[in-house]
Amino acid sequence: MATKYTSKIKFKVWKRHVCSGCGAAFRYVFEREKEGSASTEAAAQEAARKAVASALASEVDPHPCPHCGIYQGPMVKALKDANYGCLHYLALVGAPIVLLILACTDVLGPAAATWGLAGAFALTFYGHLRAASLKPNADRAKNADVAQAKVAAGVLVLDERGRPEPEVFPGNEPMSGSARFWLLVALVALLFVPAADLGRLVQDWPANAGWFPPVAGPGDKTYVYLPREIDTLKGYWKGKATVVVGNAAEVGIEELAATTKHDSWGSTIRAKSSEKSSKKTLWAEVAIPDDPKLAGKKLDLAIRVEATFPHSQSSGWVEETEVGDLTTSLVLAPPHAGATWRILFWAGFVGGAIAFLVASLALGGALTASDKGEPTTIVPFEGQAS
Repeated sequence: MATKYTSKIKFKVWKRHVCSGCGAAFRYVFEREKEGSASTEAAAQEAARKAVASALASEVDPHPCPHCGIYQGPMVKALKDANYGCLHYLALVGAPIVLLILACTDVLGPAAATWGLAGAFALTFYGHLRAASLKPNADRAKNADVAQAKVAAGVLVLDERGRPEPEVFPGNEPMSGSARFWLLVALVALLFVPAADLGRLVQDWPANAGWFPPVAGPGDKTYVYLPREIDTLKGYWKGKATVVVGNAAEVGIEELAATTKHDSWGSTIRAKSSEKSSKKTLWAEVAIPDDPKLAGKKLDLAIRVEATFPHSQSSGWVEETEVGDLTTSLVLAPPHAGATWRILFWAGFVGGAIAFLVASLALGGALTASDKGEPTTIVPFEGQAS
């Protein structure tokens, strides 16, 4: 494994600004620790020096001008950027990926996944609203008190006085049309994420807990897990599923067509040691007859899956058979409601997530955009004026 070198540089200087509002010159203590990593020690040191140069050139700390009390444009941006921390990006990028994996592997129900994603995006949208409404220069008197406290603490120094009143107030401008547009797009995308469940609630379709998808009507297919787990070699198994309708006299149908997993493995199975014991839960997919008269009916079902699978032994493997049974019920929605629910789920979860991500990235720039302010200069910390 190649050696990786890391170099750290800690520095403390004065950063000097010329106020874009009143023209006063002031400086504040600017302290950072930067690091660089590379395959050689010299390259790591160079990377650290570049990180320091970048911080000195572009990073700022928010301090109001001690003469007129306004924050500079780059400082306003820094304050707005504070609304977009690690949790913001975790909710924006991590939540869709994790929740989609959990939903696709049936660890989490699809309805729970969509509402979880909507909740994560709601927190992100709240961050957008905070950034949009933040106007650090709206209260100059409060800013002046903050500045004087920092002057007294020795971290902020007024070098030259400026004009009596500032001419510009960075960040106080009305929200741009672009920001308003992307906020609207983000809100619509957020509301569209749980489209499947919202549609179900509006249409008053029944939800069947434990079924995937939870909505099914005549002409749909839906599957359910049985309370039976098998220990199979390499995850292989195949089975035969039967579904008997317990209330056949009431609904007019005695059995439902059903399928389950159908692997093939031949006479020889090559498996790693980690694949010799794989726990699998039996499941059955049930097909609802395409008969509109079944809409709204409750089906009492007795489901059986007879599974055959290779089971690992010290001398190889043997083929075993186990049976799983489940007694449950399924309340039917209107014809093909399940197919509609699936479309809304994928459109809302994937389409809504993509639209919200695009809007959020656009908002990150539109809401935190600011003027670059006057050029800054660096003063060695030893050069502090008395």
